[in-house]
Amino acid sequence: MEDLAPLATLSGLRRLQLEGTAVRDLAPLRGFAIESLNLSRTSIADLAPLAALSALDTLWLGNTGITDLGALRNASRLARLDLSHTQITDLAPLADLPALEFVDLRVAPASESQLEMLRSRRSELIIVREAPSRAQHPQPEEPLA
Repeated sequence: MEDLAPLATLSGLRRLQLEGTAVRDLAPLRGFAIESLNLSRTSIADLAPLAALSALDTLWLGNTGITDLGALRNASRLARLDLSHTQITDLAPLADLPALEFVDLRVAPASESQLEMLRSRRSELIIVREAPSRAQHPQPEEPLA
């Protein structure tokens, strides 16, 4: 799948599994009430369209070209975030997310000072830097369709 425009008629879409697809443009997802989105192993580089996804609670971005998390700054329901194998260095946009519980940062260059900043603001947050056990790292949910 490369073009998300055909999804426009699926108003009830809550979970979307796009891992390993050729999708590049997330703009067609604006206005959806998506709760779980898997974009791992895609060519996504711009998260700006996700700023409009107010119901988003699980986001998988592992193995993508993502470098900026600014679009997630107001993702108040985001609880689980996979940033493994990305080039993320600035974690500040995650610091004030009230629901954030889990962040996977395996093989990501975020500095120890960035991790400490995040931990100091979110003491209950689980941050994975090494390979997690299966219990610590829930797998993406199966797509609905």
